[in-house]
Amino acid sequence: MAKIVIGVDFGSDSVRAVAVDAGDGRPLGDVSAEYPRWRQGRYCDPAASRFRQHPLDHLEGLEKTVRDLAGMIDAGAVVGLGIDTTACTVAPADRTGTLLALSPEFADDPDAMFLLWKDHSAVEEAQRITAAARAEEYDYTQFCGNSYSAESFFAKVLYLLEHNRKIREAAFTFVDHADWLTAVLCGCTDPFQMTWNLGAAGHKALWNPGWGGLPPEGFFRRVSPLFAGIRDRVYPAGRIRRSETAAGKLSPEWAARFHLPGDVIVSTGAMDGLAGVIGCGIRPGRAARLLGTSASDLILTGQLAGPIPGVSSQMDDSLWPNMTTLELGQSAFGDVYAWFKRFIGYGGEVSWEQLNKDAAAVSPGASGTVALDWFNGRRAPCGNQFLRGALAGLSLGTTPPMVFRALIEATAFGSRANFDLVARHAIAVDEVVSAGGIAEKSPLVMQICADVIQRPIGIIKIGQISAQGAAIYAATAAGVYSNIASASAAMAGRCGKIYRPSPDTAEIYDAMYGRYQTLGRALESPVFATMPKIDHPN
Repeated sequence: MAKIVIGVDFGSDSVRAVAVDAGDGRPLGDVSAEYPRWRQGRYCDPAASRFRQHPLDHLEGLEKTVRDLAGMIDAGAVVGLGIDTTACTVAPADRTGTLLALSPEFADDPDAMFLLWKDHSAVEEAQRITAAARAEEYDYTQFCGNSYSAESFFAKVLYLLEHNRKIREAAFTFVDHADWLTAVLCGCTDPFQMTWNLGAAGHKALWNPGWGGLPPEGFFRRVSPLFAGIRDRVYPAGRIRRSETAAGKLSPEWAARFHLPGDVIVSTGAMDGLAGVIGCGIRPGRAARLLGTSASDLILTGQLAGPIPGVSSQMDDSLWPNMTTLELGQSAFGDVYAWFKRFIGYGGEVSWEQLNKDAAAVSPGASGTVALDWFNGRRAPCGNQFLRGALAGLSLGTTPPMVFRALIEATAFGSRANFDLVARHAIAVDEVVSAGGIAEKSPLVMQICADVIQRPIGIIKIGQISAQGAAIYAATAAGVYSNIASASAAMAGRCGKIYRPSPDTAEIYDAMYGRYQTLGRALESPVFATMPKIDHPN
């Protein structure tokens, strides 16, 4: 009898569950559900870069999608289930691992909820962690580009500890989204009994075997006295595991909710970026790009002797054993396009199709307009959440399609900066594959990206690529495959359309990339970097 595995992907706006044939990776069905509270804009303040999600959105969406999916397949054939989530998404919890937001006292407190990956409330806290790390004899940020990010674990934890006394007094620990949901499914959220995934630990939480796991207690105390004891309550020794290992079995409660057998193996949680590139079939020499609201670029290479300055993060063994994973990307990708559509649609609805058509008719460089893609800060190279986007070269003749094309080109230039970074360190990227909503739906964006990075880009023909990767993790955890490499080789998506760079645009885009870099240097200058927002009286 064929074996089936289920992958569940928690994205920024919705949860998607897919059923996959564990033999060949063939999708057998998928179900998605939006987060109702998130859709209403509750608990968020985009102007302040505050993005919070209530855990009930996740629990309700999880139950609905998997239960509905089970009704579409042979539920008795399901042997494994895996979860991936956006990273780094964090929430405070009590001693039992119960999220504070699930208690009546904190039910409407945004600080008790999940701080979404793109929540940048903790920019100043991230700066202080970076400064403290650089003052140490051993820089604990050396494997995250020598700059800790507001998107990462300890910056968000410190923000909560310093800004909300009630949270500080009630929280025992702080949990990663994927780890907590996995623990819920296994029926044990005790922080010292649940599993914590290696990917999030290494890429987002300063964990590294080179210094014995987390940095020492003294480092955390030097960052802030409020960090005292945090090292003993998060990422506990012996509980950190790779995502293709088993976290446990589906609890009787959740098996009943899902209408699934009780012996289903639940794999350790996963970062969406790592799950997505596993679904893409990443391997040495083949970079994988996940393009949605943000861009996540991952590269797998032989173990490196030391850190590469400027990457978002670098971790041994987080994708494949005995290999180094480099994480790069952009804090805003599709979000830049969505912003522009909202901006020009202020007075009425805008035709997305017409905007793309008109932007495609603009020749590269013809408008003289250049943009920066740092609308939500810069993830890499050299992460900096204080940076902002920009437009230059505007004239009275500049049209919306010209600006839109400039924004697309800016996101492509941001991608090129990341590929140029690894090329300077002699890391070969011979092939690029891409997946996600942007990759599937926007030929214009993908062609411009291929032209700018001057490499072919293959599109993976899987609709829910991160969920596919979570299913591959589940198949390995359930023992269908002996290792993640063989599971990915059998079950990963295959390339469909390939966008090839046009030789006619190479010289033009080289010149435009130079202008992009010049504008970037200007915006990083002290004049702009220290400009405060002006608060006007009502």
